[in-house]
Amino acid sequence: MRRNLRVFYLSIPAITAILLLINNDKTGILYSIGSNRGFNYGPLYILFWISGILYILDCVLYLIKQKNIMQRRKIHLLIFSGLFLVSAAFVHYMIPKLQLLQFTNALLILIIFIEQQSPILNEDISTGALNFETFENYILNLIENDTHILFIHIKNTNISNELSTFSFLPRAYSDIINKLKKALPNSVIFRIDTNTFAITYKTNSDKILASNMVIDELKRIKETTPAALPLRYIFAHTAPLKSFADRSSFKNAIQWALIKMQDYSVKLDLYITANDAIAFARNRIIDTEIHKVVNKKPINFNLQPIYNLKTKKFDTAEALARIEVPSLGYVPCDEFITISEDNGTIVAIGKSMMEEICHVINTIKMPFDNISINISMIHFMEPHIVEDFVSILDRNEIEPSKIILEITESTKAINWDILKKNMQKLKNIGFKLSLDDFGTGYSTFESFLTLPFDIVKLDRNLLLACETEDSKLEVLKTVVKMIKDLNFETVLEGVETEKQNEIAKEIGVDKIQGFYYSRPLDTSGIIRFFKNNMD
Repeated sequence: MRRNLRVFYLSIPAITAILLLINNDKTGILYSIGSNRGFNYGPLYILFWISGILYILDCVLYLIKQKNIMQRRKIHLLIFSGLFLVSAAFVHYMIPKLQLLQFTNALLILIIFIEQQSPILNEDISTGALNFETFENYILNLIENDTHILFIHIKNTNISNELSTFSFLPRAYSDIINKLKKALPNSVIFRIDTNTFAITYKTNSDKILASNMVIDELKRIKETTPAALPLRYIFAHTAPLKSFADRSSFKNAIQWALIKMQDYSVKLDLYITANDAIAFARNRIIDTEIHKVVNKKPINFNLQPIYNLKTKKFDTAEALARIEVPSLGYVPCDEFITISEDNGTIVAIGKSMMEEICHVINTIKMPFDNISINISMIHFMEPHIVEDFVSILDRNEIEPSKIILEITESTKAINWDILKKNMQKLKNIGFKLSLDDFGTGYSTFESFLTLPFDIVKLDRNLLLACETEDSKLEVLKTVVKMIKDLNFETVLEGVETEKQNEIAKEIGVDKIQGFYYSRPLDTSGIIRFFKNNMD
């Protein structure tokens, strides 16, 4: 209803101008031509100008409102056209005999027509798909529609060769685009970047058809190409566009999809929802804060004491890094580690944590045998990790045996040979190595068997399963016994209640960590904790 009223109000000046023009020949109400062929203004001529001014103002307001979705060159063209038209109208008003306004109108209509019809400005010439700038404007105008988007990213699995070095690929892409256009006449196809395309669709059958066509064409290309073509495809499809809160939300989802599709470890078919847009926006905020922390200030962390069931003492603690984001509060450690791996700051964070822990060991005399630090697998593959850590410890006069390197799994591709080599070097120097969250990761059991760990930390989820089913308790007892028989020390994480503490004792782990004994504490809190628990 409101939209209809808005259209009606915007139509009033145009309707008024048209009625005035229709009646002008009989009434001369706007203008008339005198006997000497001079131009004479009519009594309501000013209304015609007011109508034009109102529409100019309307165009300005429209440009301001739609500036985020309009192509920049079109905004510039409209601004230029408006200024040119106003200038011509002013000259025409002052010197009617010049008749400049009609010429100006014709010229501007021609310019706008040519701009709109130019395929170079909207299409990718090599493939015939529409370009990314057109994609942004087209899609964002469908945000309240039930249209879906299918993204297709073609990856090079041979890092030594870029796909752009294969000269026949543009022609192959063009063939794929042409076949998709014929098979899906109601869809619109875009080229997002060199090896990424997007297709609009409304039904699941259209998505399946498009996906299968691309897969078949890529297989055909590989089979008919003399050289081995290292291709891998990844699809990402969106929820209906109307499920996204607004244009900004959908733009975040697009960026999330494009980033994820560059990752070799992701699955072949991603599903993009409004929640992904929210997560991406959150990640960007955290990413910004991580860079601030790495560049300007030391890493903030807390220490959580770990209870030794054999000695009945708290002889170990885990350092848990904390990053506080003003708009989000404290960010969980595993969340910002993942983001740090993506943005390349994970190594800097690991070294900063090592420096801070050494400082704590030297300045606050606590009865810890050692302190564990979470280090990403990505950091463990750094060629200088051994030299870096040894240098930090030597500078602070700390023995390696005081530090436990707690390895967190990564979703990134891992070179297991390099990882194992660096871990063994660190172990030989005197560091202890701990496997974090045993029982959750896909490759945890493989890691446990092949990498030189000293300690295995069992994930809290194993404990929760034992609370409800006795059979699982027996299984966990067997697992713990097997680990201990292989000479690993065992730690159970996440113990929060008396019942869970009894389960931990029953299954036979060596140490217990969790809120039942202590929350993570800052340095002043950890000092008070040990004063109260010396015995």
